[in-house]
Amino acid sequence: MTDLNRFKLDKLFSVAGQTVLITGGGSGIGRSLTTAFAVNGARVIIVGRRLDVLEKTAQEIGGDIIR
Repeated sequence: MTDLNRFKLDKLFSVAGQTVLITGGGSGIGRSLTTAFAVNGARVIIVGRRLDVLEKTAQEIGGDIIR
């Protein structure tokens, strides 16, 4: 019989342990994506034009965020 547990949403769409690069990760849609990936266990690399915004975002969200 097929292992149906592998089709559960937390397994099927899991980002835990993955590394994600987000451009513009400090504000707007990029910040939302940063939050979603970080909260769900991904290592998130954020880049953007304003280092102060990236720093603030990383501090507020927490998790494994590299800027």
